[in-house]
Amino acid sequence: MERKFKKKRIFLAVKFPARIRKTLRQAEEILRQELGKKKVRWVSPSSLHLTIFFIGWVNEKILPRLKKILVSLASQQKVFHLYLKDFGAFPNLKKPRVLWISVGGQTKELENLVFNIQRIMKKLGFFPDHPFLAHITLARVKAPINISSRAIEKINWLLAEKREFPVKEFVLLESELTPKGAIYTPLIKFSFSRRSG
Repeated sequence: MERKFKKKRIFLAVKFPARIRKTLRQAEEILRQELGKKKVRWVSPSSLHLTIFFIGWVNEKILPRLKKILVSLASQQKVFHLYLKDFGAFPNLKKPRVLWISVGGQTKELENLVFNIQRIMKKLGFFPDHPFLAHITLARVKAPINISSRAIEKINWLLAEKREFPVKEFVLLESELTPKGAIYTPLIKFSFSRRSG
């Protein structure tokens, strides 16, 4: 009897060490105190990530092939360093729909990694849904809100230290959509084989 394969909604992302998750959680807390829950859907601190390529719905039988290709790519990748940079919003902070934090540091290395992933994905028939812009989504806004300049200053002060963290791997995550928001489950980790230098 032929095995039935399920479809999964998947994407590639960078996860963060505990100290960076703590800073992101503090930034969220500043905003939560001001905005509350009613008009904003918050990303759980444990789920915060930096999306590098959204693949979408795929048949799970593609995963072994995808793993083989991405393991090879990761083996050629050097470790690089990033830091949390600025607080912002799409389309802007006056009429925010998505609240986010950007990253700084060795962003050229990050962009090169994304470029190489995009090149591989195109060969498999997957294309980016929009140009890559490195950001960590904190929340999605459901109704008009006003973010005070005091809250923005607090967050930017929190980020001012620019504490670097190493990016040593990326992760294939499954995204399960629920009424309370997406649940992210790690499926495969792709560790970089080359040290920075």
